[in-house]
Amino acid sequence: MLKLILIFGVLGLSSCGGTTPDPVPTCPVSRPTFRLTVMDSQGPLPLDGTLRIQHGAGCELYSLMDGSVSPCTAGERVGVLFCRATGSEGQLVGNAEGAGGAGGAGGTEARTIAALNCEVYTDGAATASFWSGAEELSTTDLTPERDACGTMTVDFTMDLAQKSPL
Repeated sequence: MLKLILIFGVLGLSSCGGTTPDPVPTCPVSRPTFRLTVMDSQGPLPLDGTLRIQHGAGCELYSLMDGSVSPCTAGERVGVLFCRATGSEGQLVGNAEGAGGAGGAGGTEARTIAALNCEVYTDGAATASFWSGAEELSTTDLTPERDACGTMTVDFTMDLAQKSPL
């Protein structure tokens, strides 16, 4: 009987020692819920353009004119929308109220914005709309996706030349 217990004990230990646990995923500390590119395949973006991001916790606006982010309603907090305007060669473009021309002598330099590249940190769904003055040019619903680390980054492109259904 003792011999039988020893045999089963050895077999039991060898079967337990051979398995390895599933690896724990290495997750990034923070990642955007969405990476949004706003562009117009038929030309530059309007300099009076505004990107509006409506999300569960509020609403934020990014102004192409001065490169600022502001809440849609006074008193709301901002902190989910981070954007960079780029030119046709991918170079960063300053705001429309930028410094003067050569040597800083009067006037403003002409500039064109080919794309607005934004990271949006919402952890949930959002709606992106792009406005020129009082006219809404395009809108799209942003839907998050999840993986083992939580909300993963989803890439969206909003082409103003492709009119979205409003």
